[in-house]
Formats: sequence, C-alpha cells, structure tokens
Amino acid sequence: MAYPDYETYDTDSMQFKVVTGALAGLLVGALIGAAAMLMFAPQSGKRTRKLIRKRAMALRHQVGETAEDARERAEEALDDALERAKDAGDEVRGRVEHIQRRGQKTLEEQKQRVVSAVDAGRNAVRRR
Repeated sequence: MAYPDYETYDTDSMQFKVVTGALAGLLVGALIGAAAMLMFAPQSGKRTRKLIRKRAMALRHQVGETAEDARERAEEALDDALERAKDAGDEVRGRVEHIQRRGQKTLEEQKQRVVSAVDAGRNAVRRR
C-alpha cells in the first residue's frame, strides 16, 4: 500500500514511540517502587531479603517479557516499514516506466514530424 503523503507513516512512528515510552515508564516505576519498599520495609532483615529476592525474580521475569514484547513490536514495525518502502518503490518504478513510455512515444512522434518536414522541404526544393 503506497502512502501519498507521509502523515500516516509519522503517525505509526509516533504510536510506536508512545508504546515504548509507556513500557519504559512502567519499568522505571517498578524500580522506584522496589526502592521505596526497601526503605520502608516493616519486616526483619532476613524476611526483607527473601522478599527482595522474590520480587527481584518476578521483576526480572517481567522485564524479560517486556523486552521481548518490545522486540516483537520493533520487528513488526520494521516489517511494516519495509513493506511500505517496497510498495512505494514499486509505485515509483511503475510511474517512471509509464513516463518513460510516454516520453518515447512523444519522441517518435516528433521524429516523424521532423522527417515529414524535411521530406516536404526536399520536395519543395526539387519542384523549383
């Protein structure tokens, strides 16, 4: 699908940036929450460390999933961009070929007119 203007592409790009920004914000928020939990933990040190390990493993898993989702979305965005670029290239190539054929036809017509004019001039000179 070819885009006559680039507004659609810019919108897609902006949506991707918003999604990745939201994911980054979620990750930063989780880290800040974990730090606040450490500072205000009412449990004993041993229990707090156990809780920290448990939450750290959960956070590591969540970060892995978020990174995988972001990677998949980036791949999809790249595939979409490549497909749009290919479609745009095909459209441009088709237009160039059309213009080239039209130019060739015009050249042949002009050549024929010149040949006709030269022949008419020769005939006029011979008649004198």
